[in-house]
Amino acid sequence: MGSVGDVSSAGDPTNDREPSGGSRSDGADPVGTGEPAGPTSGRDGPSPEQLAGAVRARRRSAPRYRVFIGIGVLVGVFAAFLVTTTAEGGEFEAGSVLGYTALLLALVGGLLGGGVAVLLDRR
Repeated sequence: MGSVGDVSSAGDPTNDREPSGGSRSDGADPVGTGEPAGPTSGRDGPSPEQLAGAVRARRRSAPRYRVFIGIGVLVGVFAAFLVTTTAEGGEFEAGSVLGYTALLLALVGGLLGGGVAVLLDRR
C-alpha cells in the first residue's frame, strides 16, 4: 500500500474497466463474455464510421425470363386450342391440327413473352 500522496492505482478496482462505449485496440474481450471485441460483439450492422463512406445503391429488379416465356407458351397453346376448336373441319384430323398449331403458336408465344421480358428489363 502506498502513502496518502501515492498516485498509484494498484488498489483501484475501476482501473481495470474499459471506458463505456470504447473498444480495445488489442482485440481482447472488454466485457468478459469470451468473444473478441469487434463487429460481431453485440452490434447489429455496420458502425457509423463504416457508414460514413458508404454509397447508397439501388437494387436492380430484373424480370424472370422463364416465367415470361412460360406464360407466352401457355397463351400460345390456349390460342391454338381456340383456333382449332372454332375452325371448320378439313381434310386433316382435329388432333393433328391442334398439335401442329399448338407447337407453332407456343413457339411464337414463347418468343413474344421473352421479347416482353427483354423490353421490361431495358426500361
